[in-house]
Amino acid sequence: MHKSIICFCALFFTFSTMGFSFQQPTNIYRASDIKEELTKNANTVKRFEKVEIEISGPDKVLLHSHEVITILNEKGKSELDFYVYTSKSHALDDAEIKLYDKNGVQLEKYKKKDFSSQAAGSGLVEDGTIYFINLSTGSFPVTIEKESTERYRGMIQVPRFFFSQPNQSVEYSTLLVKHPTSMKVNYKSFHLKQAPKKTSDDNIEVVQFEASSLPAEKYEENSGPWTKDFPHVLFNSDKITYDGYSGNLSTWKDMGLWYNSLVKNTNRLSTINQEAIRNLVVNAKSNNEKVRILYSYLQNNFRYVSIQLGIGGFKPFPADFVHEKKYGDCKGLSNYMEACLAAVDIKSYSAWIKSGDDETYIDPDFTYDGFDHQILMVPAGKDTIWLECTSNYNEFGHLGSFTENRYALVLTENGGQMIKTPVSKDRDNTISAFTHINIESEGEASMKSVIRSTGEYKYMLINISRESSDYYKKFAVSYFGVGNPDEFEMNFGKKEDSLFNCSIEMSVEKVFDFKAGTKLFIKPRMYKMWQHSLNNTEKRAKDYFLDHPLQKTDTTAFHLPEGFTVETLPKNKSISFPLGKYESSYWVDEKTHTVYSSACLIVNSFKIDPSQYEASRLFFDQVIDDGNQKIILKNNR
Repeated sequence: MHKSIICFCALFFTFSTMGFSFQQPTNIYRASDIKEELTKNANTVKRFEKVEIEISGPDKVLLHSHEVITILNEKGKSELDFYVYTSKSHALDDAEIKLYDKNGVQLEKYKKKDFSSQAAGSGLVEDGTIYFINLSTGSFPVTIEKESTERYRGMIQVPRFFFSQPNQSVEYSTLLVKHPTSMKVNYKSFHLKQAPKKTSDDNIEVVQFEASSLPAEKYEENSGPWTKDFPHVLFNSDKITYDGYSGNLSTWKDMGLWYNSLVKNTNRLSTINQEAIRNLVVNAKSNNEKVRILYSYLQNNFRYVSIQLGIGGFKPFPADFVHEKKYGDCKGLSNYMEACLAAVDIKSYSAWIKSGDDETYIDPDFTYDGFDHQILMVPAGKDTIWLECTSNYNEFGHLGSFTENRYALVLTENGGQMIKTPVSKDRDNTISAFTHINIESEGEASMKSVIRSTGEYKYMLINISRESSDYYKKFAVSYFGVGNPDEFEMNFGKKEDSLFNCSIEMSVEKVFDFKAGTKLFIKPRMYKMWQHSLNNTEKRAKDYFLDHPLQKTDTTAFHLPEGFTVETLPKNKSISFPLGKYESSYWVDEKTHTVYSSACLIVNSFKIDPSQYEASRLFFDQVIDDGNQKIILKNNR
């Protein structure tokens, strides 16, 4: 599965305007009126924002939005874009965009009729239209004013509302949510100093959230999704109606029950298709072997497609449809695998999850649909099996960094249950290289490497193998850090092997980094053990996330030509930090006239606590420095 594709629908849309009686400030267009403390670390300043969400009933929602944002520099230019996806259940009633110069003088004005539009959908997904406009400017600061009104016929939940984002300060922002008292709308706010105001009158309840004078905050590198750390509000409701499916989404249990109403009669195969599945496992000796066989069948015979709009974002294709067509999205493939296992009397459950390579936060204490993907859980006591059904190369029972170590909503017959997915160990993600380098008398060399991989490194190399051969060399240079070879060839093993292998053969005109008289200075290995340094910060405030735990090993044999001797070897190194260790050693085999370099790096967690950050930064710097040491050879001829 391509990790940039979101295959499970969550509602994303631009907030829209409403006309409450409200005194709008007048000094919100001139950039010079922004207080100095609100420009520090800021790329944009939210001068004024008023959003109202008016819920008339479970299937009738009106959104009104009015926002004025000053863009201080090039880094904030994404605020010049505006787009809304519309469909049979979502309409853009009206919209207006204005652009002002730094002095607050209006430069441009656009109405909805001026926007571009583009058809979306057709075929497998709900038809719709995207309305958008992209403004540009030759100088900064500029101020953009956006007003819009959107209408929904059915909504899963009130969308989460963010008062600010990284490098954005706020002068004033308010959100009002109106709903009938016959509906219960729950909320939970994060990082807000002011408590919300609540009023009720004539069977209508209004809750108002406000934020003002918020300084801009930087996003710390590799600290996971920024959304969990900035002021926002989540909502859910006890009454929803979406595309004819009614439910209560105020608890995880209820959310799972609503899903059950969607998949009713879709997650079981017909009698004839059940028989075909049973024939696949007729010789299996255990349930675990049956699951493994059927997962392999899924990986080798079905392809992934993305369906994420309308009810298609929640309701999977029927299992029989997927069986016959041999394709499906994450919901369809997970639902199909569940049906296959049911055919051989093995219980399994689909699970909603938030995907991504960083740890992706879902608050387990407040029900909210923050999910964008679906996987499968097969209960087996302590040996619960998790399956990524969209991937045709994931190892059996290994989710990988895309969905591991986070909460999933497991959709049981009794409703939803929040369960955390397992985290991989360093031994699950390994890569090892053994390289022979034959050096000639003038310093030219031919090299051959055998690289073995598992887990995340296996997935990476399989993806590379699917690129054109022209890409292989670019990858080796950028990722492994090899020099720019004169000749290069990369070959791959079979993807079904538990260890995925590849080989690299190349030649270079000079193997040395530099030469001084008769001495050649050569780096101790051809491949980087660590790719980049951690930033040197005064004080880290948030967790730092690596891609995954790992084990890397590298052994390099330098075969010397006649007349060459070893003048200096790097010193052996053994260092550790709170999450792992690194060791390297160097020696000479006089009989074979060969210099050996060996290194091993183990990182046993992907999360670095702020208190461990400085020690970790120094550790990785030492790993990089060790790779930059030099073996010094002398040509005595």
